Amino acid sequence: EMAMSICTLCSLEGNPSELLWPAIHKGLQSIPSVSCTKTPAIYRATRSVTLLEFGCLEGALSGIGNGELVYDENNRTLMPPPQSIEAMLSNAVQFLMLQLMSMPIILEGDTSDTNDGGASR
Repeated sequence: EMAMSICTLCSLEGNPSELLWPAIHKGLQSIPSVSCTKTPAIYRATRSVTLLEFGCLEGALSGIGNGELVYDENNRTLMPPPQSIEAMLSNAVQFLMLQLMSMPIILEGDTSDTNDGGASR
């Protein structure tokens, strides 16, 4: 809810993309270590990923000045984003994957006595 509110406030200010991209870049410049979950780097990365998510959902982020997507008319393909944007998005994905892999797996119920769906007599 906080990220959505920030994106909405930035939209009301005028140019949300110009306001959101610096915060997103700052938190995703490098991938923080997941072993220390209460570090400022973890908080910055989490905030950046959340702002990136809600900025995209709200349509508040544009690529203007931040690696806009370019369509190549000759080949009918999108040109790849600039290396800085690609690195930032890669860091976001790696951060999320590290977070997911660090979560404990919780199995609900015992799967040893599953029924194969057949009738029993």
